[in-house]
Amino acid sequence: MINPYLKTLLCISIFVLIGCKQSSVNHKVPEAKNGVIDLRSWDFGRDGTVKLSGEWEFYWHQFLYGFDFQAPNNPEILGMIGVPGSWSEFEFDKKKLDGHGYATYKLKVLINLRQSVLTIHLGTISSAYSFELNGKEVLHVGKIGRNQKDMMPSFSPRLYSFPIKETENTLILRVSNFHNQKGGFWSPITIGNLNDLTEGIYQKERTEWFLIGILLIIGLNHIGLFSINRLNRSALWFGLFCFMIAIDTATVSNDFLYQQLPNHWWVVNKLEFLGYYLSIPFLTLYVYELFPRNFSKKILYLILGISFTFSAIVVLFSTNVYTLTIAYYRNFIIVTFFYMLFIVLSALRKKTGVRYVFVGGFLALFLAFVNDILHNEEIIYTGIYLPHGQFFFIFSQSYLLFTEFSNLYIELSNKNKQLIQLDKLKDEFLANTSHELRTPLNGIIGITESLLGGVAGKVSEVMKTNLFLIYSSSRRLTSLVNDILDFQKLKNQDITLRTKNVDIKTLIDIVITLSQQLISKKDIKLISEIPNDLPELWGDENRIQQILFNLIDNAIKFTQEGEVRISATLEKDISNYNTNDFIKVTISDTGIGIPDDKKDDVFKSFEQLNSSIEREYGGTGLGLAITKKLVELHGGKIWLESQLGKGTQFFFAIPVTKHNLNIVEKREDQFENKLKLVEAIEIKETRSTIDPNLTANLYPDTKILVIDDEPINLQVLQNHLSLQSYEVITASDGLEGLKKMEEYKPDLILLDLMMPKMSGYEVAKEIRKNYPANILPIIILTAKNQIDDLVKGFNSGANDYLNKPFSKKELLSRVRVHIELKKNNDKIIQLKNSYSRFVPPEYLTFLKKENITQVNLGDQVSSKMAILFSDIRSFTTISESMTPAENFRFVNDYFHNIGPVIRKYNGIIIKYMGDAINAIFPGGPIDAIRAGLDQIEIIKNMNKARKQNGLLEFWSGIGVNTGYVMMGIVGEENRMQGDAFSDNVNTASRLEGLTKYYGCTFIISQKVYDVVKNEGNYTIRYLDSVVMKGKTQSINVYEIVDAEPDHIRDKKIQTLDKYKKAVKLFQNKVFEDALEIFEEIHETNPHDKSAELYIEKITNLYLTGIPDDWNAVQVMAEK
Repeated sequence: MINPYLKTLLCISIFVLIGCKQSSVNHKVPEAKNGVIDLRSWDFGRDGTVKLSGEWEFYWHQFLYGFDFQAPNNPEILGMIGVPGSWSEFEFDKKKLDGHGYATYKLKVLINLRQSVLTIHLGTISSAYSFELNGKEVLHVGKIGRNQKDMMPSFSPRLYSFPIKETENTLILRVSNFHNQKGGFWSPITIGNLNDLTEGIYQKERTEWFLIGILLIIGLNHIGLFSINRLNRSALWFGLFCFMIAIDTATVSNDFLYQQLPNHWWVVNKLEFLGYYLSIPFLTLYVYELFPRNFSKKILYLILGISFTFSAIVVLFSTNVYTLTIAYYRNFIIVTFFYMLFIVLSALRKKTGVRYVFVGGFLALFLAFVNDILHNEEIIYTGIYLPHGQFFFIFSQSYLLFTEFSNLYIELSNKNKQLIQLDKLKDEFLANTSHELRTPLNGIIGITESLLGGVAGKVSEVMKTNLFLIYSSSRRLTSLVNDILDFQKLKNQDITLRTKNVDIKTLIDIVITLSQQLISKKDIKLISEIPNDLPELWGDENRIQQILFNLIDNAIKFTQEGEVRISATLEKDISNYNTNDFIKVTISDTGIGIPDDKKDDVFKSFEQLNSSIEREYGGTGLGLAITKKLVELHGGKIWLESQLGKGTQFFFAIPVTKHNLNIVEKREDQFENKLKLVEAIEIKETRSTIDPNLTANLYPDTKILVIDDEPINLQVLQNHLSLQSYEVITASDGLEGLKKMEEYKPDLILLDLMMPKMSGYEVAKEIRKNYPANILPIIILTAKNQIDDLVKGFNSGANDYLNKPFSKKELLSRVRVHIELKKNNDKIIQLKNSYSRFVPPEYLTFLKKENITQVNLGDQVSSKMAILFSDIRSFTTISESMTPAENFRFVNDYFHNIGPVIRKYNGIIIKYMGDAINAIFPGGPIDAIRAGLDQIEIIKNMNKARKQNGLLEFWSGIGVNTGYVMMGIVGEENRMQGDAFSDNVNTASRLEGLTKYYGCTFIISQKVYDVVKNEGNYTIRYLDSVVMKGKTQSINVYEIVDAEPDHIRDKKIQTLDKYKKAVKLFQNKVFEDALEIFEEIHETNPHDKSAELYIEKITNLYLTGIPDDWNAVQVMAEK
């Protein structure tokens, strides 16, 4: 069954065509009858243009003019012919006229004189004509003639504007055709206003040019796609199909080429037919590429053969011949279309990947083609729709092909991502594999070193020799692993050079000394010919040493006897490679040499000359590749010269330093110093060269926790560390390590990164949650040696790292350094804890000092903050009931409880004064009030305990002020202390003193009240306006009712509204009413000392009278 989507598309296409036909038929316009068309009722301004279609007078084999119709004998008329249409369809004596011939057409046009000028448009008329209007020839296209020799064909639509003649206008067209199958009118003649006609023509041309442009662009795109992917031939055939359709459109519908090449009509006409004929084989090939399983190859070849045969006829023969083939070719196209439609529907039914977009486009092309044939044969009158069908087909196929290419691009992108991921996995595999290789190597080297160091007792000479062989082989294998890692780093551009001045002579001498062991039993001499006056290089000393070692090792490897000679010269230029001066180093040998065809391959990765070389000499094939990359990384160049059987010369050049130093005098001392380092790692040494003073354990009680999942690594580390009397605790995974860390409290942790269950990174992060780096140092152990891994390790909390395999000396040196740093840090912490008991750290922070040693006499800073002053009430009475020891115990217990509360609210205790505390709060008054209220709660709890023990209860007074305070160091050079100065501090002390006078616990100043009054969390009551002793300005003071004992606090809150009213009356001098309220308050709460004082004030005023300058301010006689 046909898919529902296909049914819908088919129905839509049919309805569109039917609609077009109905639109054409139902639009009522005048038609010519018997050679006359009546347009007198036609309003060109309102109704637009009109086609002069219908019955024209037709005069066969006659060229007639206007005067011929005025003669007494009218010309012989053959009959009426339908226009537009070909005269070959006209029947005379039951015979159709020949397509070749000549004739005259005549039509009378009746028009009312509504406007003076009209325009006529003449379309394609085959294949030459002259046009006469009202007895005057006004234009001609081509040259008419009575035979093929006399005429010249041309296709060129024309516009002509003319003054109309009232009532009757006569149109005469003389037409000749000897070059086409059909002669006559191929398109209608249209008359109307100039603007209407030109707009229609321009609209048609814009549409056609748009179609042509789209066809060319799509064609070029698809041919370009084929050039990228030659396997996708469907893109090529579709692109060529688009080109053919573009040529056909440009010649048939647009007539552009005919107009541009008027003297080459035959060439353009052949292009027209070729574009039409060749579009079919390219379309067929395209469909075949899409459905090769459904398309018969025999039928394909048949279609191609027929198409190319017709095309060859067009090329080889004249128009008289090939124009006769058009009818046959149309029938052939219809059959071909039906076959391709059958193929498409079969593929759709079999679900072989056909897309509905393709089916829809193909159906549109098929229906448009059938419609145009029926229209040309005058069976239906729907118009020409083939260009639209072609465009719809091409657009749909372009969408289909671009979708496929898009899917291929997405697939390719996904494949590339997978390849990148696989490459990343490969790199990770190399890194992990090298880690796995380095781990046992580290164990072998470590165990060997520890045995040579005497961990298992004294070693015999024979055993020592064998152990050194093991050590030597392990180091060699380590070098091979390092080659793999270096290759990976160079590939990922992950190597950073640590450049400095490098003395090439000293470096070569060291490498030669190290390379002596590579000679073994070969009869080879290593010869150095390095002059003493060479300048220094600018490069990475370790990497240049690696370059030299690789080249000398390569020369020794491929030389059985003879010499390996190393020389160096200063060169001003290396083949115009750079403008800097270079040092050119030459390593020449008398070895086997390199064939000419292999010289370019020696620097490639994993490259040996042949498999026998690899078997005989070994190696990874990476050494020279790494060497080349390293030289280029230095901005240098490397090359070689070789003769097979005679030897090879390798040259490399590296720029000299721009910071050259006089190194000739220093060279001898430098070489001696570096030679000591060489000797320290020489394989031939028979005793340990580690300086015990550099690695000795200075702290015998030191604990070191080693966390590693490899038992051999644990054993190596335990051997090395135990020789230095460290207490070693081991753990085989991260979880066990964390447990043992909490159990044993180690001084240092050696942590492997690659572990199961929990990686070293995770372990380090867990440790750092509770132990900072200066408290518990961590040294990570890694075999990866990649910058990213090291950075990740440091970000996780590591202090240092060791690359596996590491030497015993490096391990012990680093452990000692971090243990010393840790112990020194412990001493610093102890010292800080000691002096922080006397000088708070916050105090030092305010002074912008890191520690007490930086504090000098006179250091000070000023800042705005709150000041709290607190004092124990009636301390003298309480102290009299206690011994001196009990007094100190009581006061210290009190301070022990109060101090943390002050620090809780970011307060700083400036000093203790007997039983009093002076503290500052940088955060402001709210912190001070909270601290004061918490202090009262602590005193309440202390009193409960004292009461149970039969001891006297005590209370405290608190005053809080705010303002600028100057903090600084006072005293003299041998005895100094921190203190806080300002009148605001003095005021806070005075406020605490007022608590006794007003019989309350907590008093704040007006400035503090302004800050906290809107908090809403405290009950605050105005006390008085006072002038303190020695002052002239009054301040308002308030009490915080919440600080009072519970029974007093509740009474004060109960009478608060009355109290506020009474104070207001007192300030307004309404003393009688105020006195009455204060007495009520005092009667309710006899402990309200403030109400009692107001009663006393009012009574005194009654006795002494009210002074004229009275302002309700209390002047204090005491501090």
